Amino acid sequence: MTVSHKKAQNFLEISDQFRLGHLITEMPHPATVGLSQLIKLNPTEAIQSFLKVDKQMLEVLVGKYQEIHALSERIQTCFKSGGRVFLSGCGATGRLSLVIENLWRQLNPDKGDQIVGLMAGGDLALIHSIEKFEDYSEYGVQQLKDLGFSSNDLLLASTEGGETPWVIGTALASQELGGKCTFLFCNPPELLREKLERCRQIFDHEGIEKLDLTTGPQALTGSTRLQASSILTAAIGTALFQPGSEEDILFYLQTLKDWYLNLSHEHLIPFIQKEASIYNEGKFVYYTPSQHLAISVLTDTTERSPTFNLRGFDNEQDQNHPPSWCYLAFPKSQNSNEAWEKLLYRAPRALKWPDVLDQAGHDRLLGFNFSREVFHWRSSKVTEFETFNVWQKEDQLLFELGNLQSFFPVPQSDPLGTHLILKMLLNMHSTLVMGLMGRYESNVMTYVRPSNNKLIDRCVRYADQLLKEKEINISYEALVDECFKILDGGVPERPIVLQLVQQFSFH
Repeated sequence: MTVSHKKAQNFLEISDQFRLGHLITEMPHPATVGLSQLIKLNPTEAIQSFLKVDKQMLEVLVGKYQEIHALSERIQTCFKSGGRVFLSGCGATGRLSLVIENLWRQLNPDKGDQIVGLMAGGDLALIHSIEKFEDYSEYGVQQLKDLGFSSNDLLLASTEGGETPWVIGTALASQELGGKCTFLFCNPPELLREKLERCRQIFDHEGIEKLDLTTGPQALTGSTRLQASSILTAAIGTALFQPGSEEDILFYLQTLKDWYLNLSHEHLIPFIQKEASIYNEGKFVYYTPSQHLAISVLTDTTERSPTFNLRGFDNEQDQNHPPSWCYLAFPKSQNSNEAWEKLLYRAPRALKWPDVLDQAGHDRLLGFNFSREVFHWRSSKVTEFETFNVWQKEDQLLFELGNLQSFFPVPQSDPLGTHLILKMLLNMHSTLVMGLMGRYESNVMTYVRPSNNKLIDRCVRYADQLLKEKEINISYEALVDECFKILDGGVPERPIVLQLVQQFSFH
């Protein structure tokens, strides 16, 4: 038995807990079929089809105003009892947890420690995910304990799919430690309960509150960094930053929805086309945001790597790592530690576990250096680049790339609304840039990077979908076996889904 076949067999033994094709967040959205072709042939129509999915999400959000009000009441009760609010998540939900903590610290510098954001792998995972970390619930338990969660505290555990083991681990641990927990998710509970034992543990637990934010399929199939993480950000952020009556929250959510939908989204088109052309010419982009916006800009740029199998941000400790297409830069920060503190509005928190120090320790974190030094240490690899400025001028966001400039109005004195609008604009922008770059077909991700069990299943399912369109039927087991053969050969920037399709198209 080959090594790759053994790995495939090991995966198949547990695959029933990671086969997620029945979940709504994993299904293609009918409004964006043909998205990769539209952005090339009719960019305005591509924007409008994407916007339909955003609108659907915002309508679901408004309809959840009563549940969001109830969550807000739980948060205020926690604060009144002297407790802290912890936010836990993996990948995109981990980043949104740190975004919300960041906003809280900006607005409440004297009460910054009342909100604690944690993501699988620690702060370093903002930039670079730790291999398979989210597959292990015990890692979530340990991280929550390390941060001192207690019986006075409230945990908001968010997972777009509703099934991530690491997040479930934090939710169950909060109960063992005597605290309170609200579990937020974006798939119907009955679908999660049907096949996944770990989800049944959550839904059968009477001590855990549940908030169902099912918003439907994503604009790009399975890309829950889009509408699913947006609705979670909006729900948690509104509950935290907009305490008031149900009517107050309803008014806020309706205003936010109308504000976003009334923007001139087509102003993104020249930016989408220019950024794609920069990459096609072998050049690079430095995103240079205002400090208070930086974490949302970083979130979008780093999430492109796993979604589209791009090179992740390079670390100055890795001399031979090829440069990522884009990178964050804080030209006014003197060194890496200062840049991280400006980004987070606190000192960075890295894992101190001996077995992951090389991957997620403090020294490794500082190697992702986006201070002014970045232009020097990347200079041997990045010789031609353009800067993409993302700034705020009073009640407008400014996008500036080369000779392009555009303003997007944002709600004045509403940092949450500003960050949510920025997130959604950048999500639309980067997804359509990747469409021009050929990083997905129609609205199906073909460059998925299978870095954990869920993504291995996703690669196999998407290949199966494309094969069936060719009237080719291959067993799940055979696709898994071939997937692991490809993985063992090394897959930098290769479209594994398309490789699987190609392999079996000639059988």
